[in-house]
Amino acid sequence: RLEDRSRMRPSPFLRSAYNSLYYTSESHRYYRLLSSDLVLRGSETQYLLQLAQMFSSYFGGDYRDRGALKTSFEWKPRNFYLSTSIEVVGDSFDVSELGYLPWKGTRSAAFVMGPRVYPERGIFSYLSLWLAGWTSKESDEPYPAQSASISIFANMVGIGGITFEVAREHECEDTTRYRYWNYYAHLWSDCSKPVRGSFWVNAGKGYYRWEKGYWGNDYPIYVFARKINGGGQLEISIGRRMSFRLSGDFWIQYDMDGDVDNIVVAMRPWIQIALNKNVLLKMYGEANSTGAAFRDQHVFSRRAAFLLSYNFAPKSWIYIGFNDFEERSSDEFTPIERRGIAKIKYLLYF
Repeated sequence: RLEDRSRMRPSPFLRSAYNSLYYTSESHRYYRLLSSDLVLRGSETQYLLQLAQMFSSYFGGDYRDRGALKTSFEWKPRNFYLSTSIEVVGDSFDVSELGYLPWKGTRSAAFVMGPRVYPERGIFSYLSLWLAGWTSKESDEPYPAQSASISIFANMVGIGGITFEVAREHECEDTTRYRYWNYYAHLWSDCSKPVRGSFWVNAGKGYYRWEKGYWGNDYPIYVFARKINGGGQLEISIGRRMSFRLSGDFWIQYDMDGDVDNIVVAMRPWIQIALNKNVLLKMYGEANSTGAAFRDQHVFSRRAAFLLSYNFAPKSWIYIGFNDFEERSSDEFTPIERRGIAKIKYLLYF
């Protein structure tokens, strides 16, 4: 395939504006694409405009719905934040072979806004309250997907922070619209402490594949039901040479009657040891399990890996590593991937 491409790199003018032109073609399919980007920046603002138009001898002069537009505006003074964006991609704008916007027929709009406060006294160092909303519709969907949310952010001096969000969601699958509430919370401790951690949880509803269905495992169906997922991690630093981290995630799926159908848990321990200033050892493990309850989990896959690195010269390294991944088959684990690596990276000076 022959291609003819040219591009003008963005060049600044007036210290706050950038523009670029992009032209590409694919001779085998006779496709042409011309696009332009414009960015205007200020001390507290930024405006972005992207335009694109598709051309081809196949169109016979009909260029309707063969363009794309994306524009956004951001305003961020110290005590307030505002961001808006609009995206319109024509139904016939399909130039995936040219490496530009692999989707088509999309129309969306979004905004985020709210005050920000930096208290000079007290336990809080940062507070904000954000309102957000978005809507998106694809050409083959009868209704748009929509969301409206309110979020609270708070950072506490020497303690950590918290985020809490409540959202009203509208989704569309086939010709059916689903409306539900979604709740999200995230807590974290001060990352500068030798012992630190975080935890998050999300509760709402979702449209997912239900393996059991109503006719047994051989006939899975798609259902809209409750879901709860979350995760967290604990990290401990022991001096300057050793650190340990244990992270995990869980996903609780419900059936159409509101009962717990399945729980999936993933646990990932990680250890890093600096043997000396030039030799570093990293060890990683992962176990994925499933079951009807947290106390009734069965591991269905596991992974173990390590990486030893040696910095023998400035910006030059020797790497030795190994990765082992296994899945359960009946009552035994079967190796799926076992791979070892050895790599040398050496920087030459001229």
